[in-house]
Amino acid sequence: MSAIFAVALVGPKNSPLFFQTFGDVVVLNLQFVVHAALDVLDEKIQDENREDRRKDDNFLGLLQTTDRFKVWGYISSTFHKILIVAAESVHQADIKVMMTKIHALYVDAYSNPFHPIGRPIHAATMTKEVEALATAVVLPMRAV
Repeated sequence: MSAIFAVALVGPKNSPLFFQTFGDVVVLNLQFVVHAALDVLDEKIQDENREDRRKDDNFLGLLQTTDRFKVWGYISSTFHKILIVAAESVHQADIKVMMTKIHALYVDAYSNPFHPIGRPIHAATMTKEVEALATAVVLPMRAV
């Protein structure tokens, strides 16, 4: 079972660019969770006086916790947002690495001269690579 439930890529004006789910989950519920987390993400990036975030670190950390999920956030220098909905027990370091790799995949997808800027990404290679990243993150084993 994958520890990642959804990956979302959102444009600077909160337009959806990429959304992929994993496992047996209700897509509409995950879309709602991501949408709610966008409000928290916007609050975090608007607060310029925060001292706990380095200016060169795009990883925003944990945005929201629900009864089943944790939502993590990342923002690019062009204000594109990456959100990952994961299980509660996933480690922050795994999420941070995954977000950096997803950001690189996003840059590769938009580097295609035939892809219009600001339009949703439907590249099969990106879908396949994100799925590989999501399935690589597994739930930590519990101590017995």
